[in-house]
Amino acid sequence: MKFSSVFFTAALSVSTFANPLAKRDVATVRADLATLTTQVRTLDTTITNYSGGLAGALTIHTQSVTVVTTTNKATTDTQATAAWSVADGRNILNDVLALEPLIIHSLQQIVVKKPIFVALPAGGIPAIVAQDLRDLGAATTRLEDALIAKTPASQVAEATAVKTRVDAAFRTAVAAYS
Repeated sequence: MKFSSVFFTAALSVSTFANPLAKRDVATVRADLATLTTQVRTLDTTITNYSGGLAGALTIHTQSVTVVTTTNKATTDTQATAAWSVADGRNILNDVLALEPLIIHSLQQIVVKKPIFVALPAGGIPAIVAQDLRDLGAATTRLEDALIAKTPASQVAEATAVKTRVDAAFRTAVAAYS
């Protein structure tokens, strides 16, 4: 009986912490966006400085996977927040506006670097880059949609404009690797 009581308590504790439906707050979303900004900045720098080699290509892939994971967490946290105030919406929109040029620049750079990926002796690297771009694009779209759903009405047009610009950059990058 004591074992089942301990097991039940432990299971309840784990399910409470692991509950994806638990309410999050604006501070959590902003922290996610800050983490995402740091990771995208790192990825952008890695892509920009890439001059060839399988090790560098693997680093870009690994960083891309990390960005997808963080983006998915930010989406889940955003979906679990209550509606935002106008002030909170402005702060989050400012966070996204700071992230936007990093995303666009990294996508432009990955297109510029395509000939280097193609020239690698190990075939299939451009296909991996293409899959990373599709994964990043899908995760980004889900986050954009979640953010816009929480954005106050007075800020939706501006948020949608950011989505349009970022999505266009993704389309261009994906097309370059198709």
